[in-house]
Amino acid sequence: MFWGFLHGVALVINRWWRRFNIKLPKFIAWFITFNFVNLAWVFFRAKSFSDALKVIRGMLGMDGVVLPARCQPWLQAWHIQGLKFGQAAMGFDIKTIGVSLVGAFILCLLFRNSIEMKNALKPAWYTTLLAAVLAVSGILSLTRVSEFIYFNF
Repeated sequence: MFWGFLHGVALVINRWWRRFNIKLPKFIAWFITFNFVNLAWVFFRAKSFSDALKVIRGMLGMDGVVLPARCQPWLQAWHIQGLKFGQAAMGFDIKTIGVSLVGAFILCLLFRNSIEMKNALKPAWYTTLLAAVLAVSGILSLTRVSEFIYFNF
């Protein structure tokens, strides 16, 4: 329920910004939206409100931040509250995480999303035929018994 409330508040803020013609640079607007949605989804997934708050505290580093031990010589002199050194990111190497994040960022920014693909679609006879074949095969397979997919989780 709180997840829905958060999204409602976000919509009200968005409409208010549009009404008063407040403009943000596209990257900042994207960054705010991305992080808001990530925080809000925690409330959707958590079993309780207190569990959601624990996860958010961890996401924001409020329970301390663990960095790889090799960073200790450079950062230990700063005496940052809550900063610990040791095995970070569940054993993943920082280079692997960095490469993965850069790769995901490139995918998000350089490739078309499903809405852009839909808008660029120019139906032809072969796409219509493919859609018809898929629709007929889907309808004919409705009588087959299959296990509910979420029973596997």
